[in-house]
Amino acid sequence: HYGVKGYLLKPLNMADMKEAVRLAKRECEIRGAWISHQKTKEDWESTSVLKDFQKQPVEDRLARRMLEYIFENYQQKIVMQDLVDHLNYSEAFLNRKFKDAVGTTFNDYLNRYRMQKAVDLLKENKYKVYEIADLVGFSDYKYFIKVFKKYVGCSPVKFCLLYTSPS
Repeated sequence: HYGVKGYLLKPLNMADMKEAVRLAKRECEIRGAWISHQKTKEDWESTSVLKDFQKQPVEDRLARRMLEYIFENYQQKIVMQDLVDHLNYSEAFLNRKFKDAVGTTFNDYLNRYRMQKAVDLLKENKYKVYEIADLVGFSDYKYFIKVFKKYVGCSPVKFCLLYTSPS
C-alpha cells in the first residue's frame, strides 16, 4: 500500500543496507524512465485521468448524487462533511457507498475529476498554471502541481510543452 519493497532488521547489517539502497535506487530509475517516456501528440491528446471510471454507469442513486455534487462544486473546496450535511448520511456510510459504486474513494475521484478538468484547460493554452489550479478547486498551486504530477505523470508545465510540441 505504501510502496514498501522490503525492510531491514536491527542490528543493521551494512551489506543488507547497501543492497536495499541499491534496489531502491534502481526502482526510482525505472519509475523515472517510465514517467519521462515521451508520448506522441496523439497520446497527449487522449490523456484521461478518469478513463478507468467512465466505462460503466453508476447504478447507485446515492453515489450518483455524490458524483453530481463533484461535477457542480469541484471548483470549490470540498470535504466529506459537505456531503454529510448535504445528503444527511454519515461519512462512513457515504464513503462505503461511493467506493462500492464507483470503484475508488470519493477524494481520489474528486482529485481525478479536477485533474481531468486541469488537463482540458491546459490543452486550451489560455491560462497560467496558478489560474488553472484556482479554477479546478486548489487554493495552493504548489499542492496542485504535486497532485497533477501524481495523476498525470508530469508537471503541468511539462504537459503543456509536450502537448503543444510538434509531433
